[in-house]
Amino acid sequence: MKKLIAFLLLGAMSFGLIAYQCGSTEMTSAKLYIDQKNYPKAQEFLEKELAKNPKNDEAYYYLGAVNGELGDYDQMLVNFNKSLEISKNYETRINEQKAFYWGKFFNLGVMAYNNATNATDDDSVKMHFEKAAENFQFAITCLPDSGGTYKNLAYTYLNLGQPERSLDPLRSMVKNVKSAESYELLGELLYKTGAGLQEKKTKEDSIEALNYFNEAITALTEGKQKYPNNENIMVFLGYAYVSADRVEDAIDAFQASVNTDPNNQHYRYNYGSILLNMNEFDLAEEQLKKALELDPNYKNAIYNLAVNYIKWGEKIRLDAEAQEIQTEEHKAKFQAAIPLLNKYLEMEPNEVAIWNLLGKVYANLNMTEEAMKAFERAEQLMNQN
Repeated sequence: MKKLIAFLLLGAMSFGLIAYQCGSTEMTSAKLYIDQKNYPKAQEFLEKELAKNPKNDEAYYYLGAVNGELGDYDQMLVNFNKSLEISKNYETRINEQKAFYWGKFFNLGVMAYNNATNATDDDSVKMHFEKAAENFQFAITCLPDSGGTYKNLAYTYLNLGQPERSLDPLRSMVKNVKSAESYELLGELLYKTGAGLQEKKTKEDSIEALNYFNEAITALTEGKQKYPNNENIMVFLGYAYVSADRVEDAIDAFQASVNTDPNNQHYRYNYGSILLNMNEFDLAEEQLKKALELDPNYKNAIYNLAVNYIKWGEKIRLDAEAQEIQTEEHKAKFQAAIPLLNKYLEMEPNEVAIWNLLGKVYANLNMTEEAMKAFERAEQLMNQN
């Protein structure tokens, strides 16, 4: 778990210059008590003033500020809002107060979060994360357009093992902030939540997973309109389309990303991979080879291009057998996979699955000795583990 960074606080909150002229006895007394930091007495006289003059915007402002000093933060916000409902005369001061308390509770949230990452027992970890969530939630109430607070709250819920609960702050982040990051985070988490449910393979979970994928598509489509060059938005939009079984839309999304930035190896890889899944082997080859031209050590592209050749070769062989045709064409595809698999193994020499796959390719080419060596290496690695 990574640590969070606190926001720099620049000192204690002040009430600003307090004017005494032309006020009622209650208001004058309340201000004197505020100057003396006798906040309970100040609250008493402000409440008396509001009982007599319920439309006094100044009294509501000062009462809210006093509530904050006394730690009654919910009531502080209630009275600030009542002042603003009457007039905007104290809006600047109220916003300053809200910003101060946002910083205070943001930092308290960060402190609790970091305490959780340092805790050694599960109960302490949970307690600190719950405290962090409580503080981040109040910070958001004070300053709803702070994207970092929503993100921290979402991470807190994820660390509490509550991924679905973490979606609400990200939904609010999209609504109130509308940054590229807000769309990225929400879309990614919706997609991953749906994918987790889809893996359970029950009918009910599949229906719920589809709802998450569709919500991800809605959010990411809006994000794409606002930030058409954002890579993560484009990628997860394509993934969500695939998972929602909207393959044609996925192809269109990945193709659009390539058209937007043809020199982006990740776009090429994603487009090639969806084409591979569609058994469009020639088109997939074009995109995956381009991804490797842009990044010769792109491990996932190396692997998928090898798989593309293997599946392509298998299709050619099976089609020929079905038509009772003698051909060697499939061998060229299997041969093309070998240097790619070897390159992958240079980067990841202990990947059992790749050694097994390489052995199968050699076997299809009747290269018995090479196949046995690959299978033996895979078995050695399995025994080591």
